[in-house]
Amino acid sequence: MRLLHLLVDECQDTNTCQYTLMKLLTGAEGRFTAVGDDDQSIYAWRGANMENLRLLQQDYPALKIIKLEQNYRSSARILRVANQVIANNPKLFPKTLWSQYGEGEPVRIIACQNEQHEAEYATGSIIRRRNQSGGSLNYADFAILYRSNHQARLFEEALRSAHIPYRVSGGQSFFEKAEIKDILAYLRLLANPDDDPAFLRAATTPKRGIGDATLSSLNRYAAAASCSLYAAANTAEALAQLPAAGREALRQFTALMQNYQSSAQSEPAGSLIQELLADIRYENYLLEHEEGKSGEIKWRNVQDLCAWLARKGEQDGKTLIELSQTIALMNLLDSRSKEETDTVTLSTLHASKGLEYPHVILAGCEEGLFPHADSVEEGNLDEERRLMYVGITRAKHSLTLTHCVKRRRQGGWQFPEPSRFIDEMPQADLKILGRKGGEPIVSHEEGKANLRSMLDMLNAKMGQGK
Repeated sequence: MRLLHLLVDECQDTNTCQYTLMKLLTGAEGRFTAVGDDDQSIYAWRGANMENLRLLQQDYPALKIIKLEQNYRSSARILRVANQVIANNPKLFPKTLWSQYGEGEPVRIIACQNEQHEAEYATGSIIRRRNQSGGSLNYADFAILYRSNHQARLFEEALRSAHIPYRVSGGQSFFEKAEIKDILAYLRLLANPDDDPAFLRAATTPKRGIGDATLSSLNRYAAAASCSLYAAANTAEALAQLPAAGREALRQFTALMQNYQSSAQSEPAGSLIQELLADIRYENYLLEHEEGKSGEIKWRNVQDLCAWLARKGEQDGKTLIELSQTIALMNLLDSRSKEETDTVTLSTLHASKGLEYPHVILAGCEEGLFPHADSVEEGNLDEERRLMYVGITRAKHSLTLTHCVKRRRQGGWQFPEPSRFIDEMPQADLKILGRKGGEPIVSHEEGKANLRSMLDMLNAKMGQGK
């Protein structure tokens, strides 16, 4: 079969088989149009071969090359930063992006104290810019981009704490992981005993002898009595209809929850959550039911969740029951945000390719993280630089790069240097904040403007409540 004309998009991402297929489909005449950008070749790890762009010139001597250098997305400053960074790579098709959209604001480089401060800064900057826009900006106008999936968790926690809707692209949300849902089910049930989905998950994870027959019988009673499963489980009439083994297991479970409902009214959240995990033997459950190191990884995720909850409980002065009520509210907002389109985007850099956002925060711009240590060691620095180029050019109006003075890794603190890519950027187009001896992250004038913005928002809300 021969095609008269063929259009090949993202040609830099084709692999050897795809390039061969293209040649077979177009034949000797080569009637095709190939669109590609050698500066955005970021998928070598899954077989993409940028050399295919070079082969086009060899295999088709009559090839006509048209450079598309005018950019219809970003400001001039953002493009100058992108151009100067990528200029450090070997060029297959040299080009210089330009724009008619004006200079724009400087690219911000923010030195954060640690990864928690980084997440709090990103969340706060979204709130500030949105409030100061007078209602012209939506959450969907913001994106937080990062090199690796594991960086998302702290941003999720910070956004959830601020009740900001978000979606995760390029990886699974931390709060969608099975082990996290397991623990949150217990907290939701503490906050609201009538939460049947939470009851079903908590009562059966870890397994404690409450099987399908027991739950089916309990569900029939609850439906007939128009009550929740938890209420039915505390009813003598319902228990009498259950198998003996299931009845005893259910009694033990409800007794456990009643005990924690009482303790949760006054005791600190952090220590009580750890007691709950010990009582339900959740670590043993994970290690016994997961293969390889999967159980250890999931247990670390649970400990990360508990650390966040303990920290949040201490900062907000909340007991476990109050914190559980907050979690229940977050769960409700989370279910609603899945149906919303006005959400902040959390995304890996790879998943962001081809997309654009008015305001972009590019997080974790540190040596070892971005560029990634493995890529540097394996000689793939050029691809890491192309990935930085992709991240920079996602931004339309504002771009902020963050790096941490110290970051916790493998149980200890590390003190990474800022990414070498920052040094490759035109310093005249940067505004560097937060570094020792330099400008503070928030100036006195910005602080006063932020305070006025928050007071205006508060007054508006009070006015709506009248």
